[in-house]
Amino acid sequence: SMCPSMAAVYCNRSAAYLQLERYDHAMQDAREAIKLMPKYARGHQRLAQALCEMGDFGVAARHLETLLEAIPSLASDHQKALQLSQGLADGKAAMEEEKYSEARQIFRALSTLTKSEVPVLMALRAELEMGRCDYALSRSLSIIRNKKKCVDAYVVRAWAMYLRRDFDQALKHCREALRLDPDFAEARNLYKKVKVVNAAFEGARKNYSERNFEQAVTLFTEAIEKAHVSKRSPLWASLHAQRAQAHRRLHNLEDCLKDCKVAIQTQDDNKTAWTTRASVLIEMGMPEEAEKEMARLLEGTFQNDTMVRHIKEKAEFERRKRKRPNYYEILGVSKIASEMEIKSAYKKRALELHPDRVAKENDQKKTKEFEEKFKATGEALEILTDTMKRKLYDEGYDKEAIEERVRAANRAAHEHQHNGHRHY
Repeated sequence: SMCPSMAAVYCNRSAAYLQLERYDHAMQDAREAIKLMPKYARGHQRLAQALCEMGDFGVAARHLETLLEAIPSLASDHQKALQLSQGLADGKAAMEEEKYSEARQIFRALSTLTKSEVPVLMALRAELEMGRCDYALSRSLSIIRNKKKCVDAYVVRAWAMYLRRDFDQALKHCREALRLDPDFAEARNLYKKVKVVNAAFEGARKNYSERNFEQAVTLFTEAIEKAHVSKRSPLWASLHAQRAQAHRRLHNLEDCLKDCKVAIQTQDDNKTAWTTRASVLIEMGMPEEAEKEMARLLEGTFQNDTMVRHIKEKAEFERRKRKRPNYYEILGVSKIASEMEIKSAYKKRALELHPDRVAKENDQKKTKEFEEKFKATGEALEILTDTMKRKLYDEGYDKEAIEERVRAANRAAHEHQHNGHRHY
């Protein structure tokens, strides 16, 4: 005779536990109520709700399905549990097919139907496969703060740390997951993977710093092959960008550009890849392209970035250097010619190229050509017979840049002289 009243007590306490989000206790009380009254609809509803909030959607759906004939009022609860169960299966199927954006949408929709962290964490896994780590880091942390024993949250956060190349934190979170559940295979496998990739990566960096570039390439390649990560992840971009630097040191310029391309396609704000690519373009005689790329970065992602600006200026310098006239060739002298040899060569070339020599021919095109060559001969004499200007020219500066530096030097000398007089 006490069964109905005690069943109600258990059921009501189960409801209270649900409100407190103590779902394991809610499940236990619901089971006690059902033991006392096997056809107690409210008890089965509480049990199904607790199971769903714990992420056991399939268990809840199967439990209710066996009772539909005896208790038809459970149909709507069964439908909700079935919707969650099927949605979770659909999302996982989309993940298997690498349809990560679709999977994320499914999991996010499911998360509006339940307080369970299961669809939320699955949505974060989809985000990680899409190469997006920031939200996964912040959201997984909030879950851990609310549920300190949520093993899946630690693993998702470990994945996010790993993909961000924060190997130490990834290992730390794997260890915590394994402390909570020593048999959690995913945490154990991820821990082993991070250890292997970290060892290869650190070995590569050590060899690079010691100028063992071939070994650095080998170890970066090992890290890439053993990483087994999304090709959209920051880690994938970082490993390729750093291998590109080692390739450049070995003058494997084509391989370097390939790695830079992979890194940039993966992470379009990867500065290492962009600056390495620009440096290689300069070395391959394509400073114009390097200058354009660096200018575009300075206008956008890397405004006021010192390194990007430096490489942009270097590219501009090389571009201007390539376009400047070769004054030694114009005068027909070697780069070690003396001032006397330069002046003698100038006199000879000036006579040969003087516009008056072709003035009588009334050929405007030819006259203009001689005028330009005669002018260039004069510039060559001016630059190569001035010690400072010749030094700057030999360093790669063009006429305009040489004149700028000469003016700057004169201003500095004048200011120094002026300041010196003021002390008396």
